[in-house]
Amino acid sequence: SNTFIYDVKRPTSAVVTPIEGAYYEDLAYIMGTAADIFSAPNNSGVEQVHICIIMESTATENGIPDVNSDFYWNGSTWTLITSWPPADLWILCTGKTSWSSPHMGGKWRSGRWYLTRSRATDRAGNLEFDGAPLTGPWRRFSVTLPAASFVVTAPDAGVAGELISLTIEAVDVNGDRARNY
Repeated sequence: SNTFIYDVKRPTSAVVTPIEGAYYEDLAYIMGTAADIFSAPNNSGVEQVHICIIMESTATENGIPDVNSDFYWNGSTWTLITSWPPADLWILCTGKTSWSSPHMGGKWRSGRWYLTRSRATDRAGNLEFDGAPLTGPWRRFSVTLPAASFVVTAPDAGVAGELISLTIEAVDVNGDRARNY
């Protein structure tokens, strides 16, 4: 005799970390949960989870991915979104019902807003949702890297005994203005 599970229900997933609207000094992993329980006990179980990560441009910052303005993480670099959805938008996570992204520490640009969402697939091949909808639910967060150094700017020449104006700017490892110092 053979046994099989008839599973036509979609699995679910949720981003747990980062928290909606939060500011992070750096973020090593995006983490979450997934389940395939709607038809229990006749579910096939979660097979894998993918995430996508969008870096909003400073021009838009509207909470949805914008073509020719925002960037997505393709697993190795931030890439301009030239059409939706990009072919390599989804990144495989480790784990199934409790999952985490590949290591992201040091890959963020300071002061930017980011969007992320997850998508589970069950062992029967059911996707949580088809394609990559532009509208939510996106998890929105910001990363503000700490200062790695300070840049001091002074006038070319000063006269002894006179006041001069100095500009001191904290910059992060990418050379962007640091918001944490």
